[in-house]
Amino acid sequence: MPLYRRESQSVVNVEWVAFLQAAKSVIAGIALLQESSTGNTFSRLDQLEILSNRLESMCSSFTTLLDNLNADEDTLGLLTDILASLMLIQRAVFREVERIQSTNDDTSYRCSTHRTNRPGRSKYDITKNQLEFLRSKHFSWVSIAKLIHVSTRTLRRRKIELGIDDNFSAISEEELTRTMEDIIKITPNIGQSRMVGALRARGLNIQRHRVRECLRRIDPVGTALRWNPRIYRRKYQVPHPNA
Repeated sequence: MPLYRRESQSVVNVEWVAFLQAAKSVIAGIALLQESSTGNTFSRLDQLEILSNRLESMCSSFTTLLDNLNADEDTLGLLTDILASLMLIQRAVFREVERIQSTNDDTSYRCSTHRTNRPGRSKYDITKNQLEFLRSKHFSWVSIAKLIHVSTRTLRRRKIELGIDDNFSAISEEELTRTMEDIIKITPNIGQSRMVGALRARGLNIQRHRVRECLRRIDPVGTALRWNPRIYRRKYQVPHPNA
């Protein structure tokens, strides 16, 4: 029994070391991105959004790990402080994303409008093909509304007018968890995108946020490690090759 406990503790320690190294890598990516603040604004915005999502995922996984960790008060206190720091960094990155987005609102795409014979505002030119294409690329309805600069209420109304249905599978959280656990047994270390595909192969069309949250519950460490990004390297501009 003591040997088993030592081995279990060793596995837990390795998982925590790997998790903290992944968090360190994300923070290093943010630092490098902040240092190289020049360059394409939209490229920088994309990178910041990716890092913000990774930090949010890590904080969620960190919380799950802490809830199930059996450690002394000093260790728990230290890890809680680290979690609080990660959450502060994530909020700061998210605020920076919002600032850049608001700065570039005037130059971003806006859905065109046309006049109708009815009184009131002009009608937005939102086609069924547009919405079905964006949905096929796994954009959420909230993301689509932001992309074309209309309210979610307007988009929901147009979705009903065009007869577009999400057709998500009606499945409980318990059933979804069991199904995903079966898939993980067959394909260890499977990520969110491949999990969505595996579920669809079984005839299940599940929202990505449900798959993401379920993966965090089933495999919090693996989820965080899969978010481990490559370090963003500084981009140099030279007048010609080999300059």
